[in-house]
Amino acid sequence: MRSFNKLLLCLATIAAFFNFQGCTKSNIPAIDFGYNYFPVNINHYIIYDVDSVNKDAFTGLVTHSSYQIKEVIAGVYNDNEGRPTLRIERFRKDTSTYIDWTIFQVWTANLTTTTAQRFEDNKRYVKLTFPVKENRVWNGNSMNTEDAEDYTYQNVNQPEYFNQLVFDSVLTVLQADDLSNIISPKYKLEKYASGVGLVYRKKFEVTMHTNPITGNLDTSAFVDYTESILSFGN
Repeated sequence: MRSFNKLLLCLATIAAFFNFQGCTKSNIPAIDFGYNYFPVNINHYIIYDVDSVNKDAFTGLVTHSSYQIKEVIAGVYNDNEGRPTLRIERFRKDTSTYIDWTIFQVWTANLTTTTAQRFEDNKRYVKLTFPVKENRVWNGNSMNTEDAEDYTYQNVNQPEYFNQLVFDSVLTVLQADDLSNIISPKYKLEKYASGVGLVYRKKFEVTMHTNPITGNLDTSAFVDYTESILSFGN
């Protein structure tokens, strides 16, 4: 906890420095790094509506499910590199299997002075980079073994609404836009609201697999996943 408090103090000091510069030199505007798009306060939670469609490559079975996910920042600890790390507990609820909120995943996150990282399903992604700037590009997979993907900021600090919730400042991170790819079309996008965090996630991806009988690359699987904020709090 002490290391995490030091990180927050460091971020605040950087922001205060630039604010001071803006006050003493009127021609230099204060810089908003955009850290508020990635909240780190303990007990912060978001509830999402989820709609998911999946096709199995070998059975051809298509399944459609709708449910809710609640993400909670449950605590903070120092990882094996000594970095303050957020423990994110993910709960699921639906009308059949998970009638009550049931924890089903634990992810982690790290906020540094230059990046916001999330460790999801055993892979680390660079979700945001700071300062937030329109059209800024970075490799979201630079800290995992997946192929490079150029993430891009779009529509920074724009008002948007989801499920009748209105947010003054939302940014869009376009993670992949390759629907014209004949073999493996892909589209991935996330939206973050200032003071709230992730408010919307969209993932559509087709993957080709080798047919076990013919040996040809002719069987496909796909996922079409949408996550949209329903409520949030601290």
